[in-house]
Amino acid sequence: MRQARRDLPRREALRLARLAARRLSMLGLVRGGTRIAIYSAVHGELSTAPLRQIAESRGCQVFLPRVSRGRGFHMTFVPLRKPWRANRYGVPEPLHVHGALPARWLDVVVVPLVAFDASGTRLGSGAGYYDRALAHLALRNDWRRPLVVGYAYDFQRVESLERKRWDVPMHLVVTDRHVYRTEA
Repeated sequence: MRQARRDLPRREALRLARLAARRLSMLGLVRGGTRIAIYSAVHGELSTAPLRQIAESRGCQVFLPRVSRGRGFHMTFVPLRKPWRANRYGVPEPLHVHGALPARWLDVVVVPLVAFDASGTRLGSGAGYYDRALAHLALRNDWRRPLVVGYAYDFQRVESLERKRWDVPMHLVVTDRHVYRTEA
């Protein structure tokens, strides 16, 4: 899947990203005042640039994930502003952490993925940052935020993935062709 993402011609990748952004924007999740976390696409991931433009134009509060060191590595979400720097994985993230929030205070978290299935299981890049940041969703039945939205090319859908006990399922997956509502 990673190679298939990288092999997409740049023009086609941007066209598909615009389709996915339009599809997600029509769900009513991207509206004024919404706190939405959007990743910075790397390594052929579906670009979030068109989605970010829509979110900003509609008055959303846009956040980017930031990996912090402390007791282990964990992820917080920082308001979108410059300057940025590449983290140890080459992912652009805000340099300053002022205004950082944990995931539970966001309305929507758009997550990248390598592959996904109909149950909402996501194969990520393997470090587990999103699963740790969203673990409260699996631990507490009364906490409903954020809505976890996978964002991918339609060809990244697979028949089935094994879900580990620490995997946090996605509520929706938005692609260039479909919106998949999952069992989560």
